Amino acid sequence: MPMDMVDPARRLLDEVEAVAQIGSYSLDIASGLWVSSTGLDAIYGIDAAYVRSVDGWASLVHPDQREAMVAYFTDEVLGRRQPFDRQYRIVRADTGEERSVHGRGALELDEAGRPVRMFGTIADVTETHRAQQALVASELRYAAIFDGAIEAIVVADTASERFRWANPAACALLGYTRDDLLELTIPDVHPAADLPMVREQLEAVADGRLPIAKSVPYRRRDGSVALVDVRASWAEVDGLACMIGFLSDHLVTHFLKQLGHLGRFNGPARRQPPPRSATSCLAFPASTSRPSSTSSVPSRQPRSPCAGQTACPRRPAGACPRLGRPTCTGGRSRARGPSGSRRGPRTGSTASYRR
Repeated sequence: MPMDMVDPARRLLDEVEAVAQIGSYSLDIASGLWVSSTGLDAIYGIDAAYVRSVDGWASLVHPDQREAMVAYFTDEVLGRRQPFDRQYRIVRADTGEERSVHGRGALELDEAGRPVRMFGTIADVTETHRAQQALVASELRYAAIFDGAIEAIVVADTASERFRWANPAACALLGYTRDDLLELTIPDVHPAADLPMVREQLEAVADGRLPIAKSVPYRRRDGSVALVDVRASWAEVDGLACMIGFLSDHLVTHFLKQLGHLGRFNGPARRQPPPRSATSCLAFPASTSRPSSTSSVPSRQPRSPCAGQTACPRRPAGACPRLGRPTCTGGRSRARGPSGSRRGPRTGSTASYRR
């Protein structure tokens, strides 16, 4: 039929169906034949020559769902007079492409209550279905990360203060099962006397005015109170304004910090000096001499151990370069002259040595 002879109302309907990716049909129950709109023909990939019967419709249904869909139409819709409302997959007749559709239909009954006609719509929901599958896969990935986190994580609705989500670490920290915890609210897990302070601290952390709320009291299922460090942030979850809390046991956190301080102070082992040789003096090694000073005192000579000792702590064996004694006495020696007086080391004048 030429386009200029098409009814304007029909043309408008075709344009609307094309934009909405939807089509309409009308099924005569007695004959099992149906008529379709242009939009439905485009979804199914059929032309005017296609046999529009119940069997023809069934052949368009994906083989994995064909038997179930025919049983649904026969038993639920025609048998129990239920409206047709089901999502299913089809295989386009022209390209063999698999698509997802959502069929809806309403029955028209005669005076005896028998169905005589069904009319409805078929919508192409392929893109929506794919987006939902991607969203489910993404949620499963995030759920795996969420559940596998070592840190306790809870999500609470800010309006009702009811917990919407909790990972296993949070359940272990507070002593609840997940189902039990999701039945509770924020006031249920905090001592009543501390609740105003807790609310103020959590909001300050979520707003960024406080980096962390320390030693927040949480009441466990057994009635004991745990001190918990909390970091929090605001987020929208499933369309609801929520607070996400990251909880860690305060005592455990404090203990780990102390271990960190000990590790910092201990650090790696300090470098030890090489062991002294048995033939070196503890005061001055045998391989070195004492540096010369600005005075006229001669520099010390390389030393060897004292007689009868393995290492001399003060003086070497042999003649002392300052006092002229033949052996070391283990302390400062004072040489005496022929008259018994104490003689200086260089000039021979009488002088006293101080220790």
